[in-house]
Amino acid sequence: MDRKRDSDGHDGGNMLGLADGDGHLDLEQERTEVTEGESVLCSLCFLLFHESPKRFRAISGGLHEKARLPLFAGRKGGPSSSRISQQLVAPRDGPSNTPFVPNPQPLFTPPGSQYAYWDSAMNTFALALTKIAGEPIEQLFKRRVADPIGMKNWDWGDYATVDGVVVNGGSGNGDKHIFIIARELARFGLLFLSRGRWNGRQLVPESWVAEATRVQVPATLPWAQPESEIDGRGVYGCNWWRNGVKPDGTRKLPAAPDGTFWASGHNNNKCFVIPEWDMVIVRLGLDGKAKDEVWNGFLAKVAESLKGTDQP
Repeated sequence: MDRKRDSDGHDGGNMLGLADGDGHLDLEQERTEVTEGESVLCSLCFLLFHESPKRFRAISGGLHEKARLPLFAGRKGGPSSSRISQQLVAPRDGPSNTPFVPNPQPLFTPPGSQYAYWDSAMNTFALALTKIAGEPIEQLFKRRVADPIGMKNWDWGDYATVDGVVVNGGSGNGDKHIFIIARELARFGLLFLSRGRWNGRQLVPESWVAEATRVQVPATLPWAQPESEIDGRGVYGCNWWRNGVKPDGTRKLPAAPDGTFWASGHNNNKCFVIPEWDMVIVRLGLDGKAKDEVWNGFLAKVAESLKGTDQP
């Protein structure tokens, strides 16, 4: 556990890196692939919207036209051009073979009427942000966020190239994840614990941190995609998860404070931000998927360990 604070408060809190499935502490472990890139995309979305709001209006209109057959016809592991025309209807769960070609039969209509968690939507989101930025979003993130907060040991996979510009993986499909060590990911969590402020600079507006980490999906919304087994109703924000109340009326992680939020990725990769405890907890691994009960049990032990300290 690493506790730091300076006069500016940017490093306030606890950084706890749980490095592998055995629970050994190693903040400098070899980089592990994670899919918390979705939470990174959330930050970049606001930065781009704040700087270029007019570019958001029509970017999706012709987005797929320039990214049709040339994109995947020759990509390693991708479908041939003869197969693409037969695969316009994307699967309801998991990555699509044609992620930048809109499905003629939407998962549901109208938009916002149901909830679905879908990898391919995030890959298209990454393409849209790349178009707006006019550069790979990895470069944008490095310049605007990663470098200022001291993130050094990380890399973001190249998912495809559109119009000569690299599109980084929005959801990590095809091994195009963000590769990072626990301490570096903890820095990103710490930025959000500090409400977007670092060393006296407001890197991400405080209002957007609050908006992104509050519940955005009503618990009463119908679930359009139960086969994904990822139910965000009552607990999902803007690419961040929040310790909200699920459709059954129970809190997602009852052992954790209500204000807890986290980035969640494949293979049990988590970045918990717990304002009430002034704490960031990062856990990286490659051991599959743990249920909420497992994480709740872990956080219950953290809560127990804080009794008698200066924590609330």
